[in-house]
Amino acid sequence: MDLSIFFDDLKSFYENMALSAHSQSLKTVTWAYTDNFPDISQAEIIIIGCPHHLGCEQKGSELAPNAIRNYLYSLVAPLENTKIIDLGNLKIHEENGYEVIKQVVEYLIKQNKTVILLGGTHDTAYGQFLAYQNFEQFIEYVSIDSKLDLMDSDMGLSNRTFHNQIFRHKPNYLKHFSNIGTQIYYVSEAERKVLKSLQFESQRLSEFRQNVKRAEPYFRSANMVSLDLSAVRQSDAPGVNEPCPAGFSTEEICQIARFIGMGYHVSSFSINELNPLKDKENQTAHLAAIILWHFIEGFYNRIDDEPLPDRSNLRCFIADLEDNIVPDITFYKSEFTGRWWMEVPFPSQGKKLSPKLSKLIPCCEEDYMTAVSGEIPERWWIMHCKFLEEFV
Repeated sequence: MDLSIFFDDLKSFYENMALSAHSQSLKTVTWAYTDNFPDISQAEIIIIGCPHHLGCEQKGSELAPNAIRNYLYSLVAPLENTKIIDLGNLKIHEENGYEVIKQVVEYLIKQNKTVILLGGTHDTAYGQFLAYQNFEQFIEYVSIDSKLDLMDSDMGLSNRTFHNQIFRHKPNYLKHFSNIGTQIYYVSEAERKVLKSLQFESQRLSEFRQNVKRAEPYFRSANMVSLDLSAVRQSDAPGVNEPCPAGFSTEEICQIARFIGMGYHVSSFSINELNPLKDKENQTAHLAAIILWHFIEGFYNRIDDEPLPDRSNLRCFIADLEDNIVPDITFYKSEFTGRWWMEVPFPSQGKKLSPKLSKLIPCCEEDYMTAVSGEIPERWWIMHCKFLEEFV
């Protein structure tokens, strides 16, 4: 596949950056498409720009990729031996935008690359999702957004409706979906019913404001992640299409970005909804660059502590729930990393459970403490109901 036909080069952009970059910046360790198209064979992370506003009538998001790059490449590289290639900006047109994103991301993932998509409106995630269609496996998708983007699909494909297209896509290869940072006053009853009917998760902003580490387990099993920058509060991210005074702080969203980078299976990450035309003093573009820096830093700190089939690399804990409808819940902890999992059984008509009749779901220590106090953790119940639905 000749990737070069899909991209515009960054020659003029890099020439303007030449005098502003730090001597140990990401610019110096990133091979970008300027004169010659890069050889992607040695890359671990591939950056591609998505200059479009396909899902929004407001113009400006098409300017986001280079606005982010302007700050990203002035940041010091998290380590010397990063293997990052920037292929430039996709040639996106209204009639073929999602298909171009699909083709390029699919090809790169098949080459075992982790893909970062810069800019565009949040419906970039639709093209990102389509890239997994031919992998013949189910995937998990995590969205970080104040809204669910499940408005009536009769309105057409947009940055407020695209999750309808993803959820209804045939063939169905979406195993699970979670939205992190939901602000409930933006979510209609109809949207809540759709999510509940599919046994998908919507976790409110307040859940993570109390302890941002609660977000980490969601990325441990995710394949693709998308970030709508309007999930960050307006004081920190004013330059988005739909700013909101409530949301994650800079520190919280950067910690979350590091968790995303550390996710074992995350093969694509998009950062969306930046509108440079609304971005006072380029504050949001600068923030987006810092978020991506934390993703890259997390990627290079990935630790393989996934449970072995016999759980021998984990320590077992059992929470007794005698007075509940579930007698007990088994938890596991990695002594190496301190990360937790909980065992969720498949329906078994009351028979004694074994690892073959259950699945380990990433969780946090708070879930264990909830179970110890005699209550069923919310995520355990959601996943148990999901398994039950599959067996009916």
